[in-house]
Amino acid sequence: MFNKNIEFISRKPFTLFKINNFLLNNFYERLENNYPDLKNLNIGNLENFKNKKYAFDTSSDVHKSNINSNTSFLELEKIIFSEEFFKFFYKTFYIDFLRSRINRPSHILKLLKYPKVVKDLNKEGLFYLISPLNKIKIEIQYSYILNGGKIVPHTDSGEKLLSLMLYFPLKNYDDVKQQQLGTSFWTSSFNNFDNYHQYDNKNIKDIKLFYKTQFRPNILYGFIKNHASWHSVEPFNISENFVRRSININFYF
Repeated sequence: MFNKNIEFISRKPFTLFKINNFLLNNFYERLENNYPDLKNLNIGNLENFKNKKYAFDTSSDVHKSNINSNTSFLELEKIIFSEEFFKFFYKTFYIDFLRSRINRPSHILKLLKYPKVVKDLNKEGLFYLISPLNKIKIEIQYSYILNGGKIVPHTDSGEKLLSLMLYFPLKNYDDVKQQQLGTSFWTSSFNNFDNYHQYDNKNIKDIKLFYKTQFRPNILYGFIKNHASWHSVEPFNISENFVRRSININFYF
């Protein structure tokens, strides 16, 4: 179904890794050729979206109207929502999850419960608090960033355990330039577990580039959210009609 040969990039200040040739090449090529076209999503003027980024996830109406008839991505989602996929990533990184929450006792208690994948996370009511289950939701986000767009430095929601990123470079564009469009990871003395968003790099204390992924096909990058997992997408200029495409797979609990 998918390649499980993990290559660790770092374990400190947070766990960062990649898996080369994550999917079978012919399957990835089908996905590449059938990636939902931004022009067909009927979402209005993208210039109005913050930092020129648009995304839809598996719970949205846009997903229902654009993915339910896309056999290639339905097949991908079947893999992602499979028990095999969840168990592989959850078991592999379980100790990392615990380490990432070392200063959050309530999160540690949740992680000590039996894990169960659910479609929706309802955290209201007494039953959620006393439940013997650690309920986890897997969400897929289809991301589009227009030329000149960006994602500001942040560390992600405290409810997120794991982020996985699969890139889809466009054909007929300069491969060398596109490789520079990966995700930038930063180190900073500013503890940001609660995900205080910054608006530019100048506001982050002692910021230094830690690692930058390559925006290349069929490489899955992933990281464990913690207080130091700063990451961003830097502004880019490829051409007027260029769109940066990626799929982000997130585990929430």
